[in-house]
Amino acid sequence: MSFPRKVLATLLILTTVWVTGSLAAGFWGGGFWRNGFWGNGPIPLALADHHNPMLLDKAANPVQAHPFEGENLAGDPVRLADLKGKVVFINFWATWCVPCVLEMPSMESLNRKMKGKPFVMLAVNQAESPERIKQFLKKRGFRFSYELVLDQMGEIGAYYAVDRLPMTYLVDALGRVTHRAVGPREWDSADSVNLLEKLMADSGAKIGLALSKP
Repeated sequence: MSFPRKVLATLLILTTVWVTGSLAAGFWGGGFWRNGFWGNGPIPLALADHHNPMLLDKAANPVQAHPFEGENLAGDPVRLADLKGKVVFINFWATWCVPCVLEMPSMESLNRKMKGKPFVMLAVNQAESPERIKQFLKKRGFRFSYELVLDQMGEIGAYYAVDRLPMTYLVDALGRVTHRAVGPREWDSADSVNLLEKLMADSGAKIGLALSKP
């Protein structure tokens, strides 16, 4: 299932208003943001160009992603530390969040495109019970190949200053946060795939260089 393009266009317009309104109000605070992680602020969507077709915030100085541990719906542990050496896509979402639900099929499509590559997708649910999530999946008829992670107390979201949904972070193979998306995206687009493949190549090359040093 592909992301409805008309719906995406509408959501991006709403996201533009949302982000610019937040900027005007000086709303951004806490976590990476308060520490100047994103440099001088988010990239205004209206100014995005061919260098940033996915309208992502890019870290001015990438730092190590905050380590976290959660559980999937089966009760198995999911640890960010276990994923070093891979590019990790961390999406924060909730069942009641309409933009979150709308972008999930494109996330599934992206994850399938990345099969066999050093890439892991985690969808971290915010403050909902496993029962509610399972009911949601059953009602929607969703079956995802990526990992759904529980964050019932919102602790993981707090580490990443998640104050709106959906919010997505990209972590490179060195474990550093490099990009952030506020609001939905068409994640299976060519621009998205190209960005992730470049991230895999760049950070993978740095790992190889580090390992080759005596």
